[in-house]
This record gives sequence, structure tokens and C-alpha cells, in this order.
Amino acid sequence: MENLNSAIKKTKNDRNGIVIRSDYRSQYTSNIYKNFYTANGIVISMGKVYSCTEMLLLKIFMLVWKREQFIATIIWILKNMF
Repeated sequence: MENLNSAIKKTKNDRNGIVIRSDYRSQYTSNIYKNFYTANGIVISMGKVYSCTEMLLLKIFMLVWKREQFIATIIWILKNMF
């Protein structure tokens, strides 16, 4: 809460468009935080809640995708070097 208060003080009265990105942990969904955000004109943005299986599949997908991108980049570099 200290960091948030510090950031609010630095923005003075220009808080239009401030978005706080957080997860669904209890402290961020409590009424204290919600009231604080609302009172200071801050929008709360929370991501989707994923199950462990969904997260595992997303991480595997990203790993494979990054590997494929890396290989494609190496091939492109080798083709264009000569």
C-alpha cells in the first residue's frame, strides 16, 4: 500500500487513465483495496484465473513457440549471410 500511496502522491490530481494490474489474491480483491482504488479514480485490471493444467499447457505452448521462432531466426540468418 505504501508504493501505491507514493505513486498517487506523485501523480497529484492527474490520475485519469491509471490502471492497476493485479491478480486474484485476497488482498487485491478486498473491500479496502476496492474502496481505495475507487476513491482515487484508479481502474482495477485482473487477469483470468487459470487452473494449474491450463497454465501448464500455456507454458508448454509458449516454450514450443519460442523454440520454433528461434530456429526460424537462425535459419533466416544463415540463409542471408551468404
